Amino acid sequence: VLYNIQTGSNGNPSLFASGLELVEGVTDLQVTYGLPAGGGNTKYVNASSITTAQWQTVESVRLTLTMNTVIPVSDGNLISKNFTKTFRVRNRAP
Repeated sequence: VLYNIQTGSNGNPSLFASGLELVEGVTDLQVTYGLPAGGGNTKYVNASSITTAQWQTVESVRLTLTMNTVIPVSDGNLISKNFTKTFRVRNRAP
């Protein structure tokens, strides 16, 4: 599945999955991967920073969506907010 952000059916930025509009108002999507950093710590990096061998050690995935209100609020501006969720990869967590 390919996720991307493009103009949706109402003219606002939206999150799409393989060409299907999922969520209106998404202006950014960031995916980072958690690698063990020693001492029980996790270091989050983007996919291009991970070597082939490191993919076997990814222990979590962090998604951050930046969304806006789509409809301007009383002062005529949109309100944006980030939503972040981290998911553990099964059988990889220490």
